[in-house]
Amino acid sequence: SDGPRAPFRCVSHTLYEKCSCPDEAHCGLRMVMLDVRNGILQLLEQPLALSAPDDAFYKRESAPITPTSPAVPLHTLLDGLDEALMRIEQGLQRISEEKMATIINEERQTTLRASISFSVWHEAYHLGQLEYLRQLTGVNDQVI
Repeated sequence: SDGPRAPFRCVSHTLYEKCSCPDEAHCGLRMVMLDVRNGILQLLEQPLALSAPDDAFYKRESAPITPTSPAVPLHTLLDGLDEALMRIEQGLQRISEEKMATIINEERQTTLRASISFSVWHEAYHLGQLEYLRQLTGVNDQVI
């Protein structure tokens, strides 16, 4: 989410505030948020918010992003997060209750609704972990 609902102001496009991250272009927080939102977009059969080459930087099993490696510009990531949120909202408005109840993992009997709910919880979980690690390193800017 964006604006006042954004879990971190450094991820918000409309109410952006710089955080203490030394290199925003290589921030792990944005990587987690983008990966989870892309997963939800795929579940809702919506297009991804970033181009395939830009998205490749943030896929699981991709090479770690370091200060010397290429990365997607911050404004592109923020725009991608905004676009992903808009597409998720649109997808959720259009999807039927029947489709949400569809089993998408036969082995675990997981419905589409349960998978999306887990993805939202999963994003929040990792955001909390990142904030805890920031506090342990002495960064006490109270981002959340």
